[in-house]
Amino acid sequence: MKLFIVRHGKTTHNELGIIQGTGVEGELSDLGIEQATVAAQQLQNETFDRIISSDLNRCKQTADIIGKHHTDNQIEYTPTLRERCAGVFDGQHKKHYYDAIEVSPLSWQSYRPENGESQLDLIQRVGDFHTKLFKKHYGEKILAVSHGAFISAWLLHAQGKSMNRENFVGVHPLNCSISKMEFDEQGKLIDIHMGKTDH
Repeated sequence: MKLFIVRHGKTTHNELGIIQGTGVEGELSDLGIEQATVAAQQLQNETFDRIISSDLNRCKQTADIIGKHHTDNQIEYTPTLRERCAGVFDGQHKKHYYDAIEVSPLSWQSYRPENGESQLDLIQRVGDFHTKLFKKHYGEKILAVSHGAFISAWLLHAQGKSMNRENFVGVHPLNCSISKMEFDEQGKLIDIHMGKTDH
């Protein structure tokens, strides 16, 4: 299985430092649209067995721009690829979330906002998704459009690395960067390229 994973383009909320999570539907900014257009051009000569995307608007907009070059593929929108839910912090400036972690007795990866997910919850969700995807679509070449935290967790899971803050920051993708992973028939990671380029 070969995976091409794209983070959505920059949104107006990204530019303001506002957490979107799953509860705030951010729109792509002018820069985000430009980023998605560049990513689409970089992927236009690739062929995919399927294209999947988070069903949140910022990913749908990005996937739709990329999909214009892949009219044979019907984009599958799914809530499974959604960003980590920040609960009560959705729609707030990210400073409030980081301040809450600082005063919490819990670790960065264990801290779970009210009505939200912890980083450990996220990597469990990602792992379950990846296992199902591999079993159902082994041998396929898949394009996935998702979110920064989800993609970070996916890259860490594939490499068997722990979900700590240092590892997370080290793989966190910039907007519209393209990461690639390939797995053999046993599901072992045999190649990885982590996209860090901000278009």
